[in-house]
Formats: sequence, structure tokens, C-alpha cells
Amino acid sequence: MQDRFGISPAAAARSGLAAFDADAGFGSVGMTLAVSYALSPSWTVTLYDTYGRLVGDAAESPIVTTIGSRNQNVLGVSLEYTFDTGL
Repeated sequence: MQDRFGISPAAAARSGLAAFDADAGFGSVGMTLAVSYALSPSWTVTLYDTYGRLVGDAAESPIVTTIGSRNQNVLGVSLEYTFDTGL
């Protein structure tokens, strides 16, 4: 947690953010919704939306409270190709 959300005194001096010591624990909770569609027997396309909410020390970090957001969202698409190796 310290690597992602903590701010050392030296980093605080460079960034202007307050120093912050992040303790271990849960960083976020969330869920993912996905819809897949088979284009053919070999090709599948998937659309997904992942939502996460930062909690605990992750949510209290000056990185999040000053310049970020507790709400994290990722939208994406994937294209999959399946093939037979003959094994």
C-alpha cells in the first residue's frame, strides 16, 4: 500500500502533497460486468466495465484526496481467437 499510496517526506517536498504513511489493508472493493459475443467458432469479442472504490488508507492518501478520486472505472474491449493445437 505504501508503494502506491504513500508519500515520503522527500516526495512530499517535491510534489507539494502532504507526507503520508499508508498502512497495509484492503485498497479497493468493486465489481466487473462483462458481455461476450461469439463472432464465429474461433473469434469472440468481449466488452467489460470494471468499477472499483478505494477504501482505507488508499482512499485517505493525499494522492487520491487532492488530485485523484476514490472512484475508479475502466471500460474495455477484448478480441479473442481460439485455435486447435492438435495436441
